Amino acid sequence: MNENDYTSSPASDYNPAVGSDYMSPEESTSSIDEVVRENPMAAVLGALGIGLILGVIVRSLTTPTPPQNRALGLLEEIQERLSELGHTGYSRVSSAAEDGADAVRKGVGQLGDLHLERSLSKLTRSLKNLFH
Repeated sequence: MNENDYTSSPASDYNPAVGSDYMSPEESTSSIDEVVRENPMAAVLGALGIGLILGVIVRSLTTPTPPQNRALGLLEEIQERLSELGHTGYSRVSSAAEDGADAVRKGVGQLGDLHLERSLSKLTRSLKNLFH
């Protein structure tokens, strides 16, 4: 029987660790720890390089916002700000118009009172002249 012929032997006899460079997870972790302890600068540079590569990959996969969308966003923001500014200006102008209308009403009332006072003054003089 050929030792590389696994078809003739039962599955329970197969051991991949025998005659191979197989390492258990515990052995792999301890060997990585050992390498990092022996070469800390190389480990830091390696981690930095891996992080840089992953950052470039992630950035290249994300699609940038098209210029049209950026322009539309800016225009919407300008429109919102102008609307707020217009609303504030409208409130101020509306208040000033109400104040102006009140002043005109008072002025018209005072003119009416003045005209009535003059008319009454003339009538009063005429009555006094009748009796004098």
